[in-house]
Amino acid sequence: MTRHSLAMRAFALLLIVLAVVRCGLLPSESNQRKPVAITFSRATSISAFPGAYVSVLDTAVLSITLGATRTSPNGITQTYRTLVGDRDSVVVFEVDLDTGTVAFDAAVLSNNGTRVFSGNVTTRLTAATDSVVIPVTALTPVMLLSLQIPFVDSSLVTSGGNRRIFSASVYNRGRDTLTWTNQTNLQTCACTFSSATGKVAAGQLALVRVTVVTSSQANAPAAPPRITLTSAQGRVVTP
Repeated sequence: MTRHSLAMRAFALLLIVLAVVRCGLLPSESNQRKPVAITFSRATSISAFPGAYVSVLDTAVLSITLGATRTSPNGITQTYRTLVGDRDSVVVFEVDLDTGTVAFDAAVLSNNGTRVFSGNVTTRLTAATDSVVIPVTALTPVMLLSLQIPFVDSSLVTSGGNRRIFSASVYNRGRDTLTWTNQTNLQTCACTFSSATGKVAAGQLALVRVTVVTSSQANAPAAPPRITLTSAQGRVVTP
């Protein structure tokens, strides 16, 4: 390979590197790793859930659109995802951000992919920017389910055994009215429910009685029933 062809290849490589840096695909000197927090409303009746509960919440999605460039007039968008815990009210992403105007779009998805919380912020980042907070608000109902410790109803003791009563708490962490339907396999559960379906207003709690027949021995333990409830936003199943 001649000296001229080597020089041409080096010049072409330099042009490619310059184009990549200009498009924002490589970190610049002003690029810094910063925390971006998504904050959404916590269950206000948290005292109603002293033990573990399950919810339809599943994934937090953060989309970041950097400023427009010559080759990308609409900006360059980067998307990040992470799982959301049932009790989470804040989700933090550690991302590399450059200075300048940046648009943030945040969402929390349910386990059937419904966008249940959403919010967006457009701000100008400087070297002094420590973090970014994106509040999101509920778009739909959000179902939580908790199964409480059972008690023995002595008035229901029969020759076939004791009937132990579980209290299932259904809470709407979102907005509007939650409509839920019982999809529990009743044959596997060997239990009965006080309701097959129900409605819960935003921020409200509803109790569903679950009756399980156990051994005739008064102190026989009752295995918690595996309860499945569904809504338009997804499904919850007790452990």
